[in-house]
Amino acid sequence: MQYMEKSKINFPSMEESLTCP
Repeated sequence: MQYMEKSKINFPSMEESLTCP
């Protein structure tokens, strides 16, 4: 369960990084 929670927090971070190169 913890892994999924971490993934959710990392997902948005990755998207932001791609949007803001």
